[in-house]
Amino acid sequence: MCGARIVGKRVNAIYCAGCALDRARERRRRHYDKQRKGTGAAMMPCVICGKPFVCPPSRQARLKTCSSECASIQYARNMIERSPEQETARLAGLHSSPKTGHFETHIHARSYLITAPDGTDYFCRNLRLWVDEHLHLLDGTPDQAYNGFMSVRAGRARTWRGWRVVEWGE
Repeated sequence: MCGARIVGKRVNAIYCAGCALDRARERRRRHYDKQRKGTGAAMMPCVICGKPFVCPPSRQARLKTCSSECASIQYARNMIERSPEQETARLAGLHSSPKTGHFETHIHARSYLITAPDGTDYFCRNLRLWVDEHLHLLDGTPDQAYNGFMSVRAGRARTWRGWRVVEWGE
């Protein structure tokens, strides 16, 4: 404390503006020093260039490179090293998984209440799946129908070819 008059919006302020800035800088410096000294942080070698870098504990399982340049090189190498069979197997696994495949249990699926032009209400859990299964009721391609429903949901349109999205949620 320098002894200067304390002027501020906070009632419990104990530092003047200049001292508060100095205190914040000191606190940040101590924090970064603590991080560098190894309180949980580890020095790890980069898998691309071999340069040692500080890796915080929360990222030690995933972080393998020292910079974004080395990370992009590693990503490119991993993509090249995959054989076509491995890529096919990976995609087949994605499409057959209940969380990522074309199912009602998809991780991004939401519930929708849709009203047809004739007044019939339809309830669905995954709009993309519902559009594919009920294409005979809709005009256009599946992508046109899905994008039309999304425009109605976002408020950019009131209806899509007479169809309305009444409710949506989790």
